[in-house]
Amino acid sequence: ALPISGLYPLYNRVERYLEEFPEERSTLQIDGPYNETFYQKLTNLSTEDDGSVEYAATKIHQYRVAMTAKDCSIMIALSPCLQDDCSEQRSVVTASKSRFFFSVSILDLDFKPYDNIPHQYVRDSKIGRA
Repeated sequence: ALPISGLYPLYNRVERYLEEFPEERSTLQIDGPYNETFYQKLTNLSTEDDGSVEYAATKIHQYRVAMTAKDCSIMIALSPCLQDDCSEQRSVVTASKSRFFFSVSILDLDFKPYDNIPHQYVRDSKIGRA
């Protein structure tokens, strides 16, 4: 994903377009729905900026997905498994002579809001100057 300094001009391009054509916000899927069509757009890995609003919106969406992944947490829980308790129905991992039940969870997968981009730009600019 682009750094915020490279993304911000693309955000401004989309904002100018949306000021003129506010009804296009849904076409560009700024607020969703985050469905198969949306995810297909994310696979466009073109690095050549053709000046289009669609290019800018795709790069913004890719950035938002990257920031969501960067911010998520992965939680792994282990608990000892006694020989009698260890059944094939639960996930078990063996380490040395011990066995553990385990579970894996991914937390904080809230999609980063489009409207937060200006805030992120200002924050990163301040960090860069510090």
